[in-house]
Amino acid sequence: MADANNRWVESYLDALLSEGLSSEYIKNRKTEDGDVDEETAKFDADRQVNSKYFVNQILQQGEEGLRDAWSKATSAKHYEEKDARLEYLSWRVWFMKRNHARVKREDAKTLAAEKVHLPEDDPVLDTEDASDEETPLIFDPTASQKTAGTTKPPLSESSKRPQPFKGVKPVATKSDRRTLDDEDVASPGDVSAFFDHRVDGLYIILISLHGLVRGQQMELGKDPDTGGQIKYVVELASALAKHPAVYRVDLLTRLIKDPKVAKEYGQEEECILKPEGAENDLGGAYIVRLPCGPVDQYIRKEKLWPHVREFADRGIAHAKRMVTTLAAAKTPCELYVIHGHYADAGEVAALMSSTLDVDMCMTGHSLGRNKLEHLLASGTVSKAEIESTYKISRRVEAEERALESAIMVFTSTKQEIDEQWGLYDGFDPALEKVLRNRRRTGRHMPYMNVIPPGLDFSNLKVDLPEDPVIKEMQQHKPAYGGSTPKAPQDSPKSGGGRTPKSMSESTRDFGDQPEPPIWKEISKFLRNPHKPAILAMSRPDPKKNITTLVKAFGENKTLRGLANLVLIMGNRELIDSMAGGSAKVLTQVLKLIDNNDLYGSVAYPKRHTQKDISDIYRLCLATHGVFTNVALQEPFGLTVIEAAAHGVPTVATKNGGPVDIMSTLHHGLLVDPNSSKEIADALVKILTEPKEWEEMSNNGIKNIMAYSWPSHCKQVLESLEKEKQYTKTHTKHKGRLSGSLDMSNRGAMDRMMSTPLAAKERGITHRISKDRADFWKEDQNQPKDKKDNHTGSSLRGQDRKHFVVVPLDGAFRVKDMAPSIQAVKKAAAASNGAVGVGLVSMMGFEHTRNELSEADVDLDGLDWIVCHSGADIWHGQQDGQWEADDHWEQLIDFRWDRVSLQRLLTKLMTAPTLLTPAPSVKGLSPLARALASMPDPDKEEKGVHPQHLCIQLDRESKSILGQGTGNHKLALSTAVVDRLRRRLRSNGFRAHLTLQMVPEDNDLISNVHITPLRASRALALRYLANKFNLDMERITVIVLPPTVSKKNEMYQVGSYTSDLAELVSGLNKVFIEIPKQDQAFDMSGLDSGDVMSVEKLTIKVGPKLFGDRVQFIKEQEHLGDIVKAAKVSNDSK
Repeated sequence: MADANNRWVESYLDALLSEGLSSEYIKNRKTEDGDVDEETAKFDADRQVNSKYFVNQILQQGEEGLRDAWSKATSAKHYEEKDARLEYLSWRVWFMKRNHARVKREDAKTLAAEKVHLPEDDPVLDTEDASDEETPLIFDPTASQKTAGTTKPPLSESSKRPQPFKGVKPVATKSDRRTLDDEDVASPGDVSAFFDHRVDGLYIILISLHGLVRGQQMELGKDPDTGGQIKYVVELASALAKHPAVYRVDLLTRLIKDPKVAKEYGQEEECILKPEGAENDLGGAYIVRLPCGPVDQYIRKEKLWPHVREFADRGIAHAKRMVTTLAAAKTPCELYVIHGHYADAGEVAALMSSTLDVDMCMTGHSLGRNKLEHLLASGTVSKAEIESTYKISRRVEAEERALESAIMVFTSTKQEIDEQWGLYDGFDPALEKVLRNRRRTGRHMPYMNVIPPGLDFSNLKVDLPEDPVIKEMQQHKPAYGGSTPKAPQDSPKSGGGRTPKSMSESTRDFGDQPEPPIWKEISKFLRNPHKPAILAMSRPDPKKNITTLVKAFGENKTLRGLANLVLIMGNRELIDSMAGGSAKVLTQVLKLIDNNDLYGSVAYPKRHTQKDISDIYRLCLATHGVFTNVALQEPFGLTVIEAAAHGVPTVATKNGGPVDIMSTLHHGLLVDPNSSKEIADALVKILTEPKEWEEMSNNGIKNIMAYSWPSHCKQVLESLEKEKQYTKTHTKHKGRLSGSLDMSNRGAMDRMMSTPLAAKERGITHRISKDRADFWKEDQNQPKDKKDNHTGSSLRGQDRKHFVVVPLDGAFRVKDMAPSIQAVKKAAAASNGAVGVGLVSMMGFEHTRNELSEADVDLDGLDWIVCHSGADIWHGQQDGQWEADDHWEQLIDFRWDRVSLQRLLTKLMTAPTLLTPAPSVKGLSPLARALASMPDPDKEEKGVHPQHLCIQLDRESKSILGQGTGNHKLALSTAVVDRLRRRLRSNGFRAHLTLQMVPEDNDLISNVHITPLRASRALALRYLANKFNLDMERITVIVLPPTVSKKNEMYQVGSYTSDLAELVSGLNKVFIEIPKQDQAFDMSGLDSGDVMSVEKLTIKVGPKLFGDRVQFIKEQEHLGDIVKAAKVSNDSK
């Protein structure tokens, strides 16, 4: 320990000598007239700051180090000027330390006499006041020559007590953190009280789709997709599994068997936490890896979008299997919530939630609209380049879809709600408050809940206060049939926390242990590694703003002389092999180092491990350094919390998470990340004021348990439970359609099914769905036992092992699709009942049946028909009757209010004053003006479908809508749907919109089908697979598109409906018939707006994208072979 302290003393003495003492520098730079120029004076002021700092650090060390330094200097064989200066300086500082102690003792006696106790953590004293006037800290060569051979410097009689440095108040202010309303806040006390009513344990699914995810030795910073989110979700899974009400947590991510990455990422399941004494149990926390896209390739997240539905299908299958397995093991669990992280996982969670009828929540981490704004503001990239690189529009749409389904969205700060989520159509802070206070079934906005992110302290080499939540959980875990998870051996000590110590007692005392290896790696770069370390730890991403930090360091002479800059920028091998953005940032850093001649003052090691992270923070603490996070926008700021846990003061960005973190921990300063001067000034302020540094250090540790994982999980689960209970107690407001098929109250049904649109009102023509009402009349003649039988015992499809599905995009397609349907039915009939046939139709049931009858296709041999763009499912029964699926109707009633929705549409069409869009809905005014000018409908519609609306945009309407768009260069129909969708979202309505293009007399008629959020043809397929206990791999879809073209191994597949991409994506097999010449639709006579709308519905399909899951066939005769292949596949399974 003595040798270690001696090295610190020698390092600081060397820093003093290398800098040159301020007064001797002035003496050497004086002019003949004895004056000092302004530049010299300024430079000398910087040296005074640095000299003061290093002397203060030496004063904190023991006398032994100073004595040894003096001894080495006097025993040098070749007496040089530096040795003489070192000898003199050692004596001088030694005297100051003894004088300091003497003054302290005298003051202690005085205070004792007055019965006043001096605090033990008396601040470090100002060196200018500590040294008496007779012995200034100035190097005088003559004086050093005189004192070089002496054994004792002259003593001073001065007993003046130094004054402490003035403190610096953090600029952060306490934010009004958003929580649940008073009646929704979990009461303190028993952590298990909220879940006593639940008999089963909780099963929770987390989803983090992209990046490299593993439980140990996480490769954070390896690439842009493997950052703080990976660490967050792994630690969250472990922490949730420790909650007494939770039995199992699965973290779903992508399976990767790429030889370029570690083999652990190809392991299908990895246990990251197992309860103690339950080695053979199924409980705990697990990483479950599912195939998604090309398994043998690790691809960046922007290329995963075509495979999101595939991952959702696999997630659904996994969840069903796991719930069944847990029940079979006599540990039944409730699938409590599906939690998506980031946009891609948010959409997966929404899809799984829709099929499994389970609540979902979301954490955004980083938001697309916010990123788009920052990138555009930077002026370095165009919007087209942003779209090409980041697929930003697809990402934003995924986030909007997650908002539609989420019961709650978790954020780390209130700023994230106001400045980031407030940019989205699906969330408006003011409307959310109104809807929450006056809850309406058909209108919804998710609750934004601010809960600080947690931190896993078990991996940190620090002593922290005891977490009261852990003690609470340990008491209640056995009551739920489990045991308390075993904590790692190096978990933080429980008890009293960190007692403030001097630097020599705490930060530099490693006992007999050698310095951590990562310190040596960092020291290789530095001329004097014991100077304060200004630490930055992030991947080399432009938004992390590392270059501005290097610029701030290089331009400030005080910082350059006072400290070192340590940049931990992930792990790398060769710069040329790094991702383009990362390589560019690193190259810019190296250029800044060279331009400012920072060699020997900046460290940037090539690699580090997860175990090194705590040691890196400890280096910053040991050198009395400062941690920095000056990202342009920081969603969470986990590194800021980690620094606080290690007692390291922090300078952080004022944009994002650190604002709330600083207001909670009070351990640093906030700065504008775009101002290098402001960053440098904040660093100098903390480094040069020891009292403030110590106060910030202690504040971070004292308040850190606000960010413990147990506290985080307790808040998350209790807020979710409160929201669930609140939602369950809410029933639909009176006067709203339930969508029931019960005919006992037919009169009330007739009244509720009258359309709000009167004959004289202006609006878009409505093609009202009357098929269900027509069928009800026939249905009344059926026996009651048949009509009310929804058990599925007599359904044709109940014993099928595979289904072949044919989409019907409209009546105009039935004639072309009839041969394919007949061929499939014939082949299925020969499969001995293994293969069934279903249709997914845009038409109603009666309409579909009539059109098929005209094409000589009867309903015999069909097992079920999805109608009204997914709003109905009809099942064929063994006795030849057809029955509507009431369970599907109940499922899709989620957040649906048809009457309120139609009222909004009526207002949009008939009240121009209400067409002015909300501020968050941009670009809708032209649409609003056009809608107000639309002609009256031809006739009054008398009935409406309870869960389906169809809006027709005829040629005249589209012409009006095209006003101001510039010669029809805009795809009018798709633009209308996009704008309408945004308007519905901004008003809190959750619905699924499908655009249908219908050829009619050398024209295209555009229909917009509006159904409940959970009702679509693709989601209906997933429901049916779930109903018949089949995976989506046992569903085959046969598509006959209007056009197919090939270019560079990729096929461009046209469509008459906007949901083709949904039908093709997923696990289901797809066979696409290449249309014959006479079947292809001729678009040559259409106006450009119609053509571009069809082209916008085109999707790209190819073997590189979907492998052999999607195939092309040329003849309908091959359909029989497809059905036979399905049977063989089922037999083998």
